[in-house]
Amino acid sequence: MKGFKEAKKKKGIIVGVSDNNIGLALLHHLNDKGHDMTSHRFPEEDDDLLILCNGSTHLEWIGDQKKADMDKTVHDNLATSMNIIETFVRQTRHRKEVKRIIIMGSMAYNNVLNGSAAYCAAKAGINQYAKCAAYELAKEGYLVTVINPGNVLDTPMTASVKKQLEYLHRMDKLQAEVYWSKVNNLGEFITKKDIAKIVEFLLKPEARFLSGSSLDLRGSNR
Repeated sequence: MKGFKEAKKKKGIIVGVSDNNIGLALLHHLNDKGHDMTSHRFPEEDDDLLILCNGSTHLEWIGDQKKADMDKTVHDNLATSMNIIETFVRQTRHRKEVKRIIIMGSMAYNNVLNGSAAYCAAKAGINQYAKCAAYELAKEGYLVTVINPGNVLDTPMTASVKKQLEYLHRMDKLQAEVYWSKVNNLGEFITKKDIAKIVEFLLKPEARFLSGSSLDLRGSNR
């Protein structure tokens, strides 16, 4: 970016790291590539990278949803991310280096998913917030991008969704697995490693024109 320096090796924080999830895969991958990423601290003044992998979902039909479940879904997927981005910007805006914000969204942001109205709305909200942030913060050296994966292989959320599908549709375990797997036109599912490599690309200078974009990892699905 014109007028802003950029370090090849990034220093920053990944929010939403837990056992076997996308955040943990990103943490290991980026640190293996020589970056200095952590999940155990507050954003600091010398950070130049914030990655948000926080989120949760609860499947239930409209009219049967509990307020606490809806509030948690919106909080985990939208409000928390907005608050952390605000903090990150306040901490780092004085610096003349390029700062990157990468948000893990979901294909739910522009799709209808059964029993997932609050989750879809929250993911739509964070995509729109990111677009606004990219526009407002560009002149201060910030690049903001959202990655929206479809069904990701072998994550805690995937396991939780399959279990909730059993309840939502009165399915057994095998039926829920088949239902979950239907949106798979490529014949394979995206993996955490695939997503980590896409994030790695977003750290390169040539990815700067993707700021303000929502990267839909559709895998040839609608």
